[in-house]
Amino acid sequence: MSSIVNFFDDYYVNVPSEGSQEKIAKAYLDHMDIGYNLTAKEISDYLNVSELWVSRHVQAKYIWINSTARYALNRYYPESKYKSLFKNKKLFKRSSFEFFLKNNTYYIVEPNKTKHSVVKLPERLITRSKSLEKYGVSYTTFYNKIKGSSVKKYFIHGQPRYSEKELDYLFIDMQHTL
Repeated sequence: MSSIVNFFDDYYVNVPSEGSQEKIAKAYLDHMDIGYNLTAKEISDYLNVSELWVSRHVQAKYIWINSTARYALNRYYPESKYKSLFKNKKLFKRSSFEFFLKNNTYYIVEPNKTKHSVVKLPERLITRSKSLEKYGVSYTTFYNKIKGSSVKKYFIHGQPRYSEKELDYLFIDMQHTL
């Protein structure tokens, strides 16, 4: 039980919830302004994992939007640029998530297994299974193309991913026939 408590102590950021509803809403908006505006859905889409995986494995600072705060945000700031975030329960801090990614990601270039540090992550990541489906190739064809190229295989918290852009260039000849 103490490990769960320590987890929340390390990453949970308490938003002051005392005073008027307007003051509470303002405190939440202030946190969103400083970067607490990343949803579990955005993270799961980027990493190609489930939101459950995100909740279990992503170690980044976050805030909870409770029902009182949600009501206050919708009441006092209905036209906010963050309106779409009000429905979420948990918002991660972008810089904290980026820090988590950089510290839990490395890449290799097949067939060499040497681990390299990541300076910049690709804009879009894709899994091998989604790549096979997208390009309509078998695992053997996929691996043979990868092996003979300089495509990076990223490992994010142990999950293998590829840069979708690099694979698009690698399989460009196959895309024209799809």
